[in-house]
Amino acid sequence: MRLSTTPLDAALSPWAERLRQRLNLPLLVRWSGGSGLRLGDFEQPRVVVDVRDAAGAAALLTPRSTTWAAPTSKATST
Repeated sequence: MRLSTTPLDAALSPWAERLRQRLNLPLLVRWSGGSGLRLGDFEQPRVVVDVRDAAGAAALLTPRSTTWAAPTSKATST
């Protein structure tokens, strides 16, 4: 279910195939140039994750709660 073949596609294909087999998510992971990998069997993805750089691709392969956490701000009271 690959959209194209790039070095990033090749690196992430085994990961994507495992997710496709186990979870079949309606999710498309794509990067610059418009290429990407489908993580499920679908006509249109419900979610598209745009990966901007190699660090983003690495975060997909080794997720941690801090990787995906939203930025926090410290509130101060007066």
